[in-house]
Order: sequence, then structure tokens, then C-alpha cells
Amino acid sequence: MMPEPSTQALPHTTAIDWSTAHRRLEAARTALEHGATLRPEEQKTILRARAQTLAREPRREEAAREALEVVEFLMLQIGDRNYGLRPRESSSLSS
Repeated sequence: MMPEPSTQALPHTTAIDWSTAHRRLEAARTALEHGATLRPEEQKTILRARAQTLAREPRREEAAREALEVVEFLMLQIGDRNYGLRPRESSSLSS
């Protein structure tokens, strides 16, 4: 008897649940080995769930975790050349 492929989308998290991923991969591998094919309505359900997952707006706390890091630079011009140094690197330049 072939396992039923899951049509439920995984929740979006930053951590990967490897045991669930391995179970789903094994179920897919078994289904492929037995020549399983999805009916058109099953394909639509899966594709619709994937599209909804990809299209959803990230929650506020997720967006905050994915914020860009701000990097500060000290800009120096020596002669006709410009240089950018991070402030922690510039402490060795003092005379």
C-alpha cells in the first residue's frame, strides 16, 4: 500500500524540522518508486497551498529578524584616493 502524499503546506519558520523533512522525503521517494501519480485535483491542491505559503506576508517578528545589518564606515581621502574603514579598524591609525 502506497503512502498518501501530503498536500498540507509546511508552516514558515526559521528552524528546519529535519525529522518531518526526512519523513516527507521518504514518503515521496516511496510514492515515486511505486509509480504513483497525482490526480489533477490533487495537483491543484498542492500547487494552491504552495502559492499561498509563498505569497503570504511575513509576520512582524519574522521581518524584524530578517532586518539588514547596518555597517558604519569611516571615509578617508588621501591624495586623490578614497578609503573606507570600519571604526574598529581605524583605532590603529591614531598617531
